[in-house]
Amino acid sequence: MVGVQAADRLHEELARLRLTTKYTHQADLLLTRDQAADGQFPVASEFRHLGLLFRAGGEVALSRDKRRKIQNLFRFAFRRARRRWGRLADPRERARTLAVVAAETVEKGVRNVAILDYYLKHVSNENQLPQLDRWLAEEVLSLVFGGHKKGHFKKISFERLREMGLPSLVHRRRLILTADRRLFLPSSRATGGAGPG
Repeated sequence: MVGVQAADRLHEELARLRLTTKYTHQADLLLTRDQAADGQFPVASEFRHLGLLFRAGGEVALSRDKRRKIQNLFRFAFRRARRRWGRLADPRERARTLAVVAAETVEKGVRNVAILDYYLKHVSNENQLPQLDRWLAEEVLSLVFGGHKKGHFKKISFERLREMGLPSLVHRRRLILTADRRLFLPSSRATGGAGPG
């Protein structure tokens, strides 16, 4: 079986490097949606590692607690910046200021950027990031108008919030993945000025 060969190869390589693993921190699993028993490995449809949820079929999603962690990055930033936006009477100015605070959270804080970019780089679940974008817009509008109500989008639309500078995690993920791909493309110097495509 390929799984057994892979496990053997891993153990050989670790031994060659004189490394060991902690038994309590390892798991040999057969990752599948088919719950048929396997003689060698326990069957699982998903497992959690480093805050990510790896699912059968290859999908990688944020675990519930890491999704909350990302939401809390924004909540804490809004709370810390309350003096900047709290006294503004005009709802549009308040929304614009909150959008700037959210953008700063995504782009400037070293810790925040590292956390966000790590998760965005690895998540492949197509539903989670648009849901987080929607949550962020609702959070901004709840601070502008009070309370989470879908009717707030009639006052300031999602598109208008984006124009004001509200960041999109979907867009940031695309930028991260594009930048990673560029690292492996030949430069114009290496190709004699021709460049790719």
